[in-house]
Order: sequence, then structure tokens, then C-alpha cells
Amino acid sequence: MSATIPHVSGAARDHETVSTGQATTTPEVAAPVARPLGAPRRGAWSRAEVFVVAGLTMFVVIAAGWTLGRASLSGDEAATWAISGHGLGDVVHVLRGSGGDRAAGLYYLAVYGWVRIFGTGVVSLRGLSGVAAGIAIAPFHAVARRLGRTTAFAADTLLATSPFFLTYAREARAYSMALTIVVLATWTFVRAVEFDRKRDWVVYVAVAVLALYTQWFAALVLLAQFSSRLAARRADRWSRRAMISGACLAVGTVPIAFFILSGATGGVGWIAPLSVAQIRSVLATFAGSSSWVAHTVVLAVLALGVAAAVRALRRERATASVPIAALAAAWFMLPLLTVVAISAVKPLLVSRYLIVALPGFALLLGLGLILLSRGRTVFIVVGVATLIALGSSAYDQVWAARHVDE
Repeated sequence: MSATIPHVSGAARDHETVSTGQATTTPEVAAPVARPLGAPRRGAWSRAEVFVVAGLTMFVVIAAGWTLGRASLSGDEAATWAISGHGLGDVVHVLRGSGGDRAAGLYYLAVYGWVRIFGTGVVSLRGLSGVAAGIAIAPFHAVARRLGRTTAFAADTLLATSPFFLTYAREARAYSMALTIVVLATWTFVRAVEFDRKRDWVVYVAVAVLALYTQWFAALVLLAQFSSRLAARRADRWSRRAMISGACLAVGTVPIAFFILSGATGGVGWIAPLSVAQIRSVLATFAGSSSWVAHTVVLAVLALGVAAAVRALRRERATASVPIAALAAAWFMLPLLTVVAISAVKPLLVSRYLIVALPGFALLLGLGLILLSRGRTVFIVVGVATLIALGSSAYDQVWAARHVDE
């Protein structure tokens, strides 16, 4: 008995005919398996993803630039101009002498370069924050889509329309840039863990150090990134390159910690002691409303998001090198809980300092809506619209004729 296998190539190999001298059979071709709604996605973006991300980026840039010169500079924005609007020597002198301003040293240097090109007017001074905010959307989606495209769309929309996010996208302060660099650091971290290539870890460490020197609360997000690795399978938790990168970041943290703490108060002596009112103020900032109804709804969706993250983690531990659900939860909860705990001894709890945790908050809300809606698109859209509507009262402050310092 002889067997002849005809030569085939490319896609035709899937349909090759095998002759055995007695019968002719055609191997079955497996039908493509449909991706479940909300299933993790990697690889090339779909047209829908490109369209949504581009649309939200345009929205953020337009919202950040709308009547940008209408309000005069606030006291803190005037400080940005005073630090960065003159000579480079003046920038260095101020950073050497002010504990609080040292925490945003990279931002002031960036503003110094920005105003050399675009001028020191109100619009140009604030414009850097708007550009930074627009840049944040694409890398945020790149992380979020690993939780599923639908989850990512919900989280993208909630972040882009957040009054907290948009407020600081319109101010000449470090917070918008800090959020963007933290998002970039998280994206590069995920890529470094997934591929474990030297160049990816080098890029991650470089971006993470930039985040540290833009706003020192970014260190809590970096800690959350590495803490999320504890949720991975034991064999996947720590590679040699990951441990070296963590050590490099620890060393990189020493100078900024020294510069900040070498001041008499580290620039935080004005912060009030921890209280229930402060905690509620933080919740109001994230939710976009001081209403108890809004707080109740947001907390309920947030709790569902944590539950969904726990459920997703079980699947990720078996199939994914990066437990994104654990990363999402740690991104929001670790900075918040750490600052609250420290504030019991040394007051640090200020809403705007925690803006670096806002992307994690959006991811958890997205996960919560998916769980609540059981993946039904119409209900997800209604849920996103409801959360936006609950925070709509804060939009008046976003485009207010004057800025109020906290």
C-alpha cells in the first residue's frame, strides 16, 4: 500500500487531499472560535478600537483647550510660571530650596522647555497639561484591552470624561503629566513582563523614573505594579530582568526621597489631619459629585469591579503572564489605602495627589459595569452614561471662570 501526499503550500495546506490507494479523505478544518464578549485581547487593534481611542483623544484635547484662557492663573499656576518662566538657573535654584516643588522637578523642567517654544501666556502655559492628557488615552487603552475590548471602551470613556481628569488637564500643574507618565509606565511594565526582553525592561525603568520625578506619589503606582506580580503563578512571578529592574527603581527612588524629606516639612506641612470629611472629599473628587446618591452608586460599581477582578484573576493565573485584573485593583487601592494609613500618623491625604490612581479607578468601574450588565452592550452603555451623569455637576468647575486652589 502506498501513500502519496501532493505538494501544497500556504493556506492550501489546510485543504490538502491524502491518497491511500483505497479512499480519499480531506482533513477537517476547525471552524474559527468566536471571541467571547469582554475576552482579553492582544495584538493589532481593530478599527473600532482605533476609532474610539482617536475620538476620545480628540474629545480630551478639545475639552482641555475649550476657553482655556478664560480664567486667570491660580496661585499654584502662578507658582509654575514663577519657577519655569524665567532662566534655567532660576528653576534649579527654586528646586534646590523648596521641598514641595522638588517633588515635581521634572514637570518644571518640561514647562521651562515648553514656554521657550510656545511662550508664557496663560493658554500656552496650561497647554502642556492638555497635550499630556490627550496622550494618556492610547496607552491606557493598550493596558485596558487586555481585560477585554468592551471593558476597555467603558474604562476609556470614564477616564476621558472624568471631571477630575479634565480639571487638571486644564491647569498649569504637574498632575496631568504625572498621570500620563504613570499610564505609560504601566503599559511598558505590562510589555516588559509579557516579553521579558532586556530592551522592554530598560524602557520601563526609564519611563518609571520619569514618573517618580514628575510626582512622587507615582512611586505608589510602581509599587502596585510589582505587587500585582504576587497574583501570578509562582513560576512566572519574578524573572532575573524583573528583579534587576526593581532594584534599579529602588536606587532611583533614593534621590527624590532625599530631596523631598530634606525640607523641613517636605512641602506637606499645610495638610490637615486625617478625618472622615477628608476621605469623603477624596471620594467626591473621584466620583465627580458630593452627592450621597452618587457615592453609593460609584461604591457599588467599584465593589462589583473588585469582585470581577477576583473572578478574572482566576482565569488569568492559568492563561496570562500578566494578571491585569490584579494590576487594575492594585493601581487604585494600594495608593489610596497606603496614603490613608500614613495620614493617620503624617497627614498626606489630598485628592489631587492621588490622581495617579485614577486610571485604576476607571478600570475597576469598567470591570464592575461588565459584571453588572452581564456583558450586554446596551446595559454597559447605560451604565457608563449613568456614571457620567452622576458626576456632571463637577463639569461647571472644570470650565469655571476662575480656579480655586485646594
